[in-house]
Amino acid sequence: MQAPTDDNSIVLVRAAPVPGETARGLHDAADALRDCSGEVVVFFHGAGIEHATAAHLHDWQTLAGPSRLKLEVCSAAWQRRHTGTPSAPFELSSLVRFWHRVARGDRVAGGGLDESGKASPSGRWVVQIDSGPAHPNSREMLEMVLAGASLELPITVLFSGDGRLHLVGEQACHWRQLVDFELARLCVLDDGDVEPELPVVTLDNEALDRLRERSAGLFLL
Repeated sequence: MQAPTDDNSIVLVRAAPVPGETARGLHDAADALRDCSGEVVVFFHGAGIEHATAAHLHDWQTLAGPSRLKLEVCSAAWQRRHTGTPSAPFELSSLVRFWHRVARGDRVAGGGLDESGKASPSGRWVVQIDSGPAHPNSREMLEMVLAGASLELPITVLFSGDGRLHLVGEQACHWRQLVDFELARLCVLDDGDVEPELPVVTLDNEALDRLRERSAGLFLL
């Protein structure tokens, strides 16, 4: 792993823009530009890629004045919903590139991250799945984990709430590859009646707190 780059930041934006409201992602990006002197990358994933459409272009063009700000759109999420390429200053990127920045120690900020501070080389990243298979971004949750696993980053996937439904029936087949190829650890929060069909570790609230304390950071999907 490369040495941490204290002056660089990544802002993860996964929520779709809400009409009539200023996007939280805009606030997070502005805060990152104020708080760090290096490169600031805003990475749009899942429903968050809708920020890169014409209806919201002006807000981001106004913010994107500094050359050290980059607006990167997950290519898989974009191509799933749109044709062509997003307009400048947006550019297509990948989840692997996002995780590469995480691995080198860039500070991660934004609404998709639990308040856990900066990445630690010795910690495991936790991806918490709280939305069920019916969620429109369900497939992209697994893609997020696989991209990090492709760089051999230590990742724990925590299923909670409706997210436990990913561990039964046909959905469990998609996540099984993480177990079969030892790509990530799977845990489940003991907060429901769904009986997982995959080998997972069941956590109570106390164990969850310990997991958070030892992690490099926790993404909420």
